[in-house]
Amino acid sequence: MNSGTLTLLDQKNDVCIETGARLNLKFEGSDREMGCIFVGGRTGRYIVLTCPPELDSGGNMPVKGSRVVARFFREGRALEFQARFVTFASDPVRLILLEYPDSVRECDLRAQKRITCFISATIEVETEDHAGVVTGVIQNISKNGCRFLIRTSQNKVFRNDEEVTLRCRFPGIVGEQEALGRVQDIQKEDDEISVGIAFSDLLWWVPPYA
Repeated sequence: MNSGTLTLLDQKNDVCIETGARLNLKFEGSDREMGCIFVGGRTGRYIVLTCPPELDSGGNMPVKGSRVVARFFREGRALEFQARFVTFASDPVRLILLEYPDSVRECDLRAQKRITCFISATIEVETEDHAGVVTGVIQNISKNGCRFLIRTSQNKVFRNDEEVTLRCRFPGIVGEQEALGRVQDIQKEDDEISVGIAFSDLLWWVPPYA
């Protein structure tokens, strides 16, 4: 969603969030992050988000006043704020209200540890003049990015800053997982192409989970 509507989250540091932006929430007492969408809010009073599916199904229900940590990306920066849960709203759709945050801080993505692995995966590219699906392996991964290897025999040409969709089955997580991202760098080594990808959001399904 690209409505262009902005809500000021941190007046001191002039940090805004766009309606339709995706966030990852972590509720007090929970060991996992949950995805949601920013709907709007009233500056200085509250913010409104879509209800994560995990909460909508009745699990891990937060109590009023419990702490919530929210993370999102804006203009290439990973940002984080803390707020208090206020209530649910259910008309016309299921929403959650959080207290307006005191401040927003920038996350240090370099602190996200890379996990060495060998996981089969696909990358889908879909632009007006460039489309296709490529099969390869994830060589390493963190919550904010990964290194993807393919054979040069697939004759696939990647482009820097190209939008891609990564799909894989991650060990210990049920079902196929998906991550949107952009190509950051491309390295050719003998019969392999190594592609660095930066994810659009921090991935809840990649450790650490605490």
